Amino acid sequence: MGLMDLKNNFRKNIYFGVNLALEFLPSFLKAPLLAGLAILPVHKRLPSFIMIEPTNTCNIHCPLCPVGSNVMKRKKGFMDLENYKGLIDEVSVFVKEIVMNFAGETLLHPQTGEMISYAERKGVSVTIGTNGTIDKMEEVVKAGTSEVLFALDGLTENTYSKYRRGADLKTVKENLRKLTEAKRKFGSDKPNIVLQFVVMKDNEHEIDGIMELGREYGVDEVAYTPVIINDFFSTDKSDLVSRYLPENSQFRQYKRAGNRILERKPTLCVWVFQSVVLFNGDVSMCCFDFDGNYTPGNAFEEGGFLGVWNSRAYRKFRVNIIRRKFDLCNQCDLSFIKPFRFKTRL
Repeated sequence: MGLMDLKNNFRKNIYFGVNLALEFLPSFLKAPLLAGLAILPVHKRLPSFIMIEPTNTCNIHCPLCPVGSNVMKRKKGFMDLENYKGLIDEVSVFVKEIVMNFAGETLLHPQTGEMISYAERKGVSVTIGTNGTIDKMEEVVKAGTSEVLFALDGLTENTYSKYRRGADLKTVKENLRKLTEAKRKFGSDKPNIVLQFVVMKDNEHEIDGIMELGREYGVDEVAYTPVIINDFFSTDKSDLVSRYLPENSQFRQYKRAGNRILERKPTLCVWVFQSVVLFNGDVSMCCFDFDGNYTPGNAFEEGGFLGVWNSRAYRKFRVNIIRRKFDLCNQCDLSFIKPFRFKTRL
């Protein structure tokens, strides 16, 4: 583990500890404390992590995803490569890690490999998330990708297809094998291949089996991710909770209190300290703004990303994030309960 990893872990631990302390404060103390935090010059701490959206298009139809379920209203498109390179040139001075996807399937972008390799050469660690349906596995490895989150949420076609609608399990498993074989073929220690399993009612009986599959295929880690049920759909949220929430309490980030559905949200939102850049350059305030309704500026215009980050509009956004003044903050299901990651080899 390098010095930068230690610093990032230290910051994460501080953030988690602060939120634990805030969680147990009575509301009459919490509100003025947050008001006080809101006036701090947070913008002076430049983000070490951002999300970049190569595209907001997807080729499958996951029912809890705003893209897959056709809830998203904004225009669809692909990030221009030269604009992307200009963004990386600017932010690589302070950004150390990017997740290269947001509302779409990363590997649909025709220049995915070039985008990844450009950032990695600039010293920026790239994580991509993929549904595994597109065979660009050698390209991903050759590009020097630091980490791949490979989604596979079922061991049988019946289980898998209940959520990953429009995807073929046989094809996805074959692409997973191609990814691990490409890593061995090129003798690379990258990417760190994480088999990501979203734990739901229909697949929780396959938790042990997915670890066995990960070992068989030679992935580095298996991540069990609690399902997130956003309040973005016409279906009542309580119905969605009943439909998708697993029985295993370890993977449940919701609970019922009478007629209410409660989730364990952090009091201080992490998106005060990080950012999202949409495919068209719009800078969004958080990972739940799938429609790009909360965008204080555009990173591809004069002033670039830093011009937006330091702008009066973004500063006001951060105050309102801390004080939870946005409607989106009430819809957001960001939780303390994070994916459980396990190494497949000791």
